[in-house]
Amino acid sequence: MKKIISTSIVVLGLGFNMVSCTSTPTQSQSAASDKTFPEVPMNHNFKQLKLQDVDQLTEMMYEKAEEFRQTDDINKLREGVQMAFSKTNEDGIIDKVISIVRVPLEDRDEWENTIEALIDSNTKRMADENLRADLQVTAAIVLENIVADLKPKFTKQYQTGGFETNMMERIAQANVQFSEAAQKERRLNLMRTTVSPSVLAQRLIEKKLESLKKK
Repeated sequence: MKKIISTSIVVLGLGFNMVSCTSTPTQSQSAASDKTFPEVPMNHNFKQLKLQDVDQLTEMMYEKAEEFRQTDDINKLREGVQMAFSKTNEDGIIDKVISIVRVPLEDRDEWENTIEALIDSNTKRMADENLRADLQVTAAIVLENIVADLKPKFTKQYQTGGFETNMMERIAQANVQFSEAAQKERRLNLMRTTVSPSVLAQRLIEKKLESLKKK
């Protein structure tokens, strides 16, 4: 019997009204990276994944884990993470399936590289003016889920910084925005405001900076 190990992801509230990030992010010296990664494919958009229940998504994760086992290609696991993070996290569904691909990535010390690769791939997608609206919305959902995943450790790093701080700053600095078509797509299919993932990241950074001033 397959056992799913739950990995906790804090869901970030999305009750904002802004569309783009207008303030200047605070950048640490290590926020930028010289690493380069192949683009992580977007094999499913958010509308396709919206129809998948936890059992179906679990099976999709096991398929990627099996592809990795057979090929030893780390990109198969990254595709699984991209897929899981492309789904909105209602009822904590991502928490219930992500460990299937996360654990083998962590065993190979590749989880952080995977998060970095996903940030690079999906910020580039959001910057592509010719990208279909549904794909841009999917890229934003991936980034929102990454922000939520980074948040618990990010808020505890304070002056020391760390990987989570660097990645949060990278998302803020990307200053990604929704196209008009993507805004309409998101409102129509998700009933959500079109706040940019960069705004979400920047607000968390500013909140942490304010807390540091009080110490």
